[in-house]
Amino acid sequence: MGQPPSGRCSADPALELSADTRVRLCSRGYARIECPRAVAAVEDAFQFLIQAHNEGVFRVAWSAERDHGPVAVGTLEIRETDPAETPLERQARAAIAEYLRRSGRVW
Repeated sequence: MGQPPSGRCSADPALELSADTRVRLCSRGYARIECPRAVAAVEDAFQFLIQAHNEGVFRVAWSAERDHGPVAVGTLEIRETDPAETPLERQARAAIAEYLRRSGRVW
């Protein structure tokens, strides 16, 4: 994995999280056992799959999970030039960035 994920805790946006916590709990998901803020969340992990990339547009399939089972699924179209509006879009953009990093490309 590249750089530790950045961002705020969606359960408590004022909370400052260490890079270790973000990697160990937040970016991997399923933190309900170790994180008291995650207990109340409907979903405890998101999975992303880059389905297609064509002319600056990515189609990303996503799955919101709780206890390792899906509670919601969908797809997003993410354009390089569009701002990320929601936490889901920001996470999808992070998945795209990692996908590009692993393939030796940048956005």
